[in-house]
Amino acid sequence: MGDCSGQRVLVVLVIVLSVVTAILIGVLVWRETREEKKTELTSENIIKAYPSSFRTQTEQNLYLRKYIEGIENRTKVQNVTFSQNGTCGFSCFKGEFPARRRREATGGVLHGCCQSSVQFVFPSTKVNIFGVSRTLLQLSDARQYFAEHQCASVARCTGCTCYRENNLHTAVVLKSHISDIDDAEYVEDTETDFFYFDGCCKCINT
Repeated sequence: MGDCSGQRVLVVLVIVLSVVTAILIGVLVWRETREEKKTELTSENIIKAYPSSFRTQTEQNLYLRKYIEGIENRTKVQNVTFSQNGTCGFSCFKGEFPARRRREATGGVLHGCCQSSVQFVFPSTKVNIFGVSRTLLQLSDARQYFAEHQCASVARCTGCTCYRENNLHTAVVLKSHISDIDDAEYVEDTETDFFYFDGCCKCINT
C-alpha cells in the first residue's frame, strides 16, 4: 500500500514538473518571437532603411548637375508691387554684374550685391539645431551629401547687406550612446536628426 502511494506521488510530481517546464518553454518562445529582430548594419540595409538619404558618387554627380540646372534655369514670376515706407536705394555697377563676374558665377546665384556659390559636403560630425554634436553615418560606397553656399559681397556695392540663410536638413546619425561607427552593429543603432547648413546668400536692404 505504501509503495502504491509513493508511486502516485511520484507520478503527480512528474506531471507537475512537465507542465511547469512546458509553460516555461512556452514563455521563452513567446518572448523570443515577440521581441523585434534587429537588422545588421550593412550598406544595403541602411540604404533600404533610408533610401533618399544616401547617394553613390555617380548618383551625386547626376544630382549636382540637376541641382545646378535648377539654379540656372530660373522661372520669371509676375512682378507684384507693394507699398513700403522710406526709399529703396541701390548702387551696384548700375544694377549689373560685370560680364566677367557673371561668367565666374556659373552655377551660383546672384542676388543684388551678393553672390552665392554652392558646394556639396559630407561631414562625419556636426552640431545639430539644439547645439549637440552628433556623428553622421557615412558609408564606404554611399554618402550623405548636403549643399552649402559660400557668400561673397560685391566690391563697391552699397545697395544692401549680404546675409546667408540657414537651410534645415535631416541627416542619419548614430544614436547618442554610440560615439563611433565601429561600435554600431545594427540599423536600430541609427536615427535621424536636424541640422542647419549654410544656405543661399541674400541681399537685404539696410
